[in-house]
Amino acid sequence: MKKLFFFLLLLPFLNSCKKDDTTTPAVKEYNVEYEVKCQDCTVEYSERGGALNSIEVYQNTWIYSFKGLEGQTISIKATSHILGLLNNVKGSIKVNGVIKLEDSRTGASASTPVVVSLSMEL
Repeated sequence: MKKLFFFLLLLPFLNSCKKDDTTTPAVKEYNVEYEVKCQDCTVEYSERGGALNSIEVYQNTWIYSFKGLEGQTISIKATSHILGLLNNVKGSIKVNGVIKLEDSRTGASASTPVVVSLSMEL
């Protein structure tokens, strides 16, 4: 009888030693792709983890892909080095293969660079 009494007394404490089955949910990843079309421009862009980079683009098209994390702000900015009315800069952000943001600008004056800037949260 004493054993049963001690067992019943300890039962609530034994239950509190139960292993916790909750797990931290995995952070969702997204396939992100930046694309810029320009003749001669500087592209500033964010990467996984938010690091900012810059690259000079001299060809017609520049594409960069990475795995973005849920909640991360992604951004791209293209600034043309060529001034003039016929200058055109186009930029886009794709997430999992779908265009989420897109912009295209043409020079408005002979003294102002063309800038395309896009930003969003995953």
